Amino acid sequence: MHEKQRPLFIKGAGLVRRFDHPDIVRMIGVAPQQELMTMLPELARGARHGRGCRRAYGAQRLDKRVIRRYDFVFCVFCNVVCLIVEGRAVLRQWREEHARRSEEVVELWEHVLSRYPSSLNDELWIVYEQVCIAALDCDRQDVATECIVALDKQFPNSNRVMKLQAMRLESLGKYREALQLYEKLIAADPASIGFRKRKIAIYKVKGERLDAIRELNEYLKVFLNDSEAWLELSQLYLREGDYSRAAHCVEELILADPFNALYLRRIADIRYTQGGSDNLEHARSYFEQAAKLSPTCVRSLFGVVMSCNLLLPKTSGNRKKELVHSAEQAISQLDDIYNDSGSANTALNRRVVDSLRKGIQQFS
Repeated sequence: MHEKQRPLFIKGAGLVRRFDHPDIVRMIGVAPQQELMTMLPELARGARHGRGCRRAYGAQRLDKRVIRRYDFVFCVFCNVVCLIVEGRAVLRQWREEHARRSEEVVELWEHVLSRYPSSLNDELWIVYEQVCIAALDCDRQDVATECIVALDKQFPNSNRVMKLQAMRLESLGKYREALQLYEKLIAADPASIGFRKRKIAIYKVKGERLDAIRELNEYLKVFLNDSEAWLELSQLYLREGDYSRAAHCVEELILADPFNALYLRRIADIRYTQGGSDNLEHARSYFEQAAKLSPTCVRSLFGVVMSCNLLLPKTSGNRKKELVHSAEQAISQLDDIYNDSGSANTALNRRVVDSLRKGIQQFS
């Protein structure tokens, strides 16, 4: 079965499981699989289904003693294998890929795996943690509580379980209690990244950006090489209108990864926004470097043209010729990109490029 069809198939299996029929006692399970491998058994009252099953589906001859003894037979050949094995493999794959498929995880747990948790063996506990986080994403407090209770019973006083409890408090809007719990966890394990980031996330949700900035600065004193933290701190400074500190954060990112076009474009945007001849010169240089690393980046090319357009009235001589040449080269690249795109807005894009060219030509 195709990967995209599997969640729908599993969801349908949950509906079948709740199907009420006097002849069906219990459905054992279903699972999608690419090849025909086994048959799907269902318990049913009475042995009268045995002959009909053999006649309709060509099942192997059934032992009458088994029919009399267990009072069931209803076997249908289909492309299924044990659903537990299939569901377990799917959850493991999503964990390894760090896929955030919360709704599918909860449905797979609720309709399939929760009925046979012992079959997961030692993997049960990490599945509980995975399902708990997915349930919090979907606001399924009942499922999340069930997972936390099971984990707390197995691992009392565990920091990972306490983190799940704090995340549940977050989802309920109890931020003060969650912060207290995270502070307790940080005191117990100062080297943990996850606890500190969750605490910062709470400040962001509450709109307390200054507290989030303070905590991020404290965090970066310990974990200096965390690029995501530097990028987040830059965003927070931008929201506060502190462009100098935001630029400093992006410069730290460029030191760690000087060939990242995203970082170069980000600092170019900040310098352009700050304005002034020096900042515009820096912005043009960063935009040009970003365009070299990513030649099809329209935003970087437009940045080059706009920076040159603001610098040209204040320059003369060879410097002016250099800026005109830089802008014309960026416009030529934009023209090539729009001509090759074949989009419905090609005519509009070409008019924009032509207007940019006319604006630069007046300085040449």
